Amino acid sequence: TFWNPTLYSPPPDTTLSILQKLIIVYKLWHGYWSHFDKLTRYSLGSSIDKQFIETIRNIFIASSKTGDRKGIYLAKASDEFDMLKFFLQIAWEIGALDDKKYITISNYLIEIGKMLGGWIKQTNASRWVRHLNKDSFETGPRFRRSTDSGCRRDSRWRSSRYQRSSSRLRPRLYAK
Repeated sequence: TFWNPTLYSPPPDTTLSILQKLIIVYKLWHGYWSHFDKLTRYSLGSSIDKQFIETIRNIFIASSKTGDRKGIYLAKASDEFDMLKFFLQIAWEIGALDDKKYITISNYLIEIGKMLGGWIKQTNASRWVRHLNKDSFETGPRFRRSTDSGCRRDSRWRSSRYQRSSSRLRPRLYAK
């Protein structure tokens, strides 16, 4: 009987580094969460846990998407991540998390935030963050068929959010 260690070794880790760090800090959080008092554990604690899971979910989905869809999921992950940091700050302020635990989690979250911000800049997703329509994933002007003039722009998209430039509408990137 010949034993080959490569046959029994775990598969190589192909997870993104940002996901690995999120999983590490989630494991830390999970250990801290069990020490919350009952009222805080099932209210603020469960909200923090939900924000962690949604952030991990959106980053995981963004890792498999391309183009515009990646930007949309990165924007969602950024929003969830900001809410997560805010809820953790509240937990620290009310005394549910002590200083040492809050600092430990915060150091990881600062590093994850830098990684997420760099990823958003790299994919040029910041332009989608500004114009993200909450109800749909569409990012440009809609077209509709008209019986007399062929294809023309839908009038509901002619608003102050869009400006005319060389016979096409483009998003306005600054406030009036």
